[in-house]
Amino acid sequence: MDDTDTVGETVSRTSREGIETVTTRLSDAGEVVFRERGTMEHVLLLCFLVAASYMFWEASEFAASAAMFPRLTAGATIVLSLLLLGRNYLPGPLRRFVAEPAQLLGGDEDDVEADEQPTEQPTAGAYTYDIDDPRGPAVTAGLCVLYLGLTFTIGMLYATPIFVALFAWWAGIGRQRSIALVGVGFLTALVFYLVIAPEIAVGWYTGWEPPVPLFIGGGDTSAWATLTVLAGVGGGRTTCETARSHGTTADREGTTPCEHGVNPNP
Repeated sequence: MDDTDTVGETVSRTSREGIETVTTRLSDAGEVVFRERGTMEHVLLLCFLVAASYMFWEASEFAASAAMFPRLTAGATIVLSLLLLGRNYLPGPLRRFVAEPAQLLGGDEDDVEADEQPTEQPTAGAYTYDIDDPRGPAVTAGLCVLYLGLTFTIGMLYATPIFVALFAWWAGIGRQRSIALVGVGFLTALVFYLVIAPEIAVGWYTGWEPPVPLFIGGGDTSAWATLTVLAGVGGGRTTCETARSHGTTADREGTTPCEHGVNPNP
C-alpha cells in the first residue's frame, strides 16, 4: 500500500513539474513574441485567431451572398485578435485604445455611484478571474466551439443569440443588459438573413433550417428589407431564396434561373 502511494505521489509530482516546465517555457516565449508574460488571455486569443481563420477559409466554399456574414464575423475576429496579441507593438494612442478595458453597454453611471459610496459592499456582477486562471478562457473557448457547432447544425441565425445568451449568463451580466445583447445579436443576424444571405439560417452541414419568425415577400431584397425588419412587417420568402437555401449547388451559386415571387400555396 505504501509502495503504491509512493508511486502515485511520484507520478503526480513528476506531472506537476512537467506542466510547470511547459508553462514556464511558454511564458518565456510569450515575453519574446508578445513583449509581455504569456497568460491564459493569450491562449484564448490564439484560439479565437485559429477558429476565425478556419471559419473564414471554409466560407470560401459558399456562394458570395452566403459567405458574406461569416466572413465579416471571422474577419473582425481575426483583426481584433491580432490587435490584442500585438498591442505592445502598436503606437501609444492606438495601444491605449486597444488595451484599455471596457464594460459592456457602458459603465459611467456605475462608476459615479461607486465613487459616491466607496464603503458600500460590492454586489454580484460580471464574472472576474485571475489572468492566469484557466477557467475563464476555457469556458469562453468552449462556448466558441459550441457556436461553431450550432452554426454547422442550425445555422448562424439562431446560433448567434444562443451564444450571446450563454455567454451573458456565464459572465453574470444583468438581466436587462443580457436581453439587450441577445436582441442586438439576433437582430444583426436577422438583418443579414433578410437583406444579404438567407442561407445563414440553414445548417451548413445538415441542411436543416429552423422556422424563421420574420419573412420578406417578393422581389429582390434591398434597403426596404431593413425597414421591414424594423417595422416588424411579415411576408413570404422568395422562390429564388428558397431554392438557394435547399436546392442544388447550381441553385446556391445562383446559376440556375429562378423567378422572384412568393411561393404559391398548394
